[in-house]
Amino acid sequence: MVRIALAELTDEEREAFIVEDIADYASQLERDEACPPKRALERAREELEAQLRQQHATAVEHGHRRFTATDASDAAVGWLWVTPFDPSTPNIAFLYQITVKAAMRGRGFGAAMLTALERVLAHEDIDELRLNVNDGNLPAQRLYARAGYVAVTQLVGKRQLRKRLGEIPAR
Repeated sequence: MVRIALAELTDEEREAFIVEDIADYASQLERDEACPPKRALERAREELEAQLRQQHATAVEHGHRRFTATDASDAAVGWLWVTPFDPSTPNIAFLYQITVKAAMRGRGFGAAMLTALERVLAHEDIDELRLNVNDGNLPAQRLYARAGYVAVTQLVGKRQLRKRLGEIPAR
């Protein structure tokens, strides 16, 4: 099994996270809209960069937590973004985003990152982790199913999943 450590997101890693998000969106535009690569990247920057920078700038004040995931050699392999689910349920967290670097995908890092996050949250007395998964994102659906997440609500184009964390061992 892949070993992952989580650390609070640094400014340098925040920039890498933003660049990866933009590149992922550009790839989606290429795939879904047959947009030429150069135009897809331009569009992704135009449509996403300002919004991402704003979200990152206000993350801490909104109680969001962002992590860099590193492998056994201390190399960054991806990022996680966790938010409060609802003020009335402080023992539930929401996985806003999980991103594995494109070059690192398909090696088990996503599952390892999810497991590491679940352990951190369980240790902090978070009882449940929720997330949304797009209906068309089959790799993510398989990842979450293998990790024990179950559907809670069907939304437009996506569904909300949850996993109870109370019995996850700290290590």
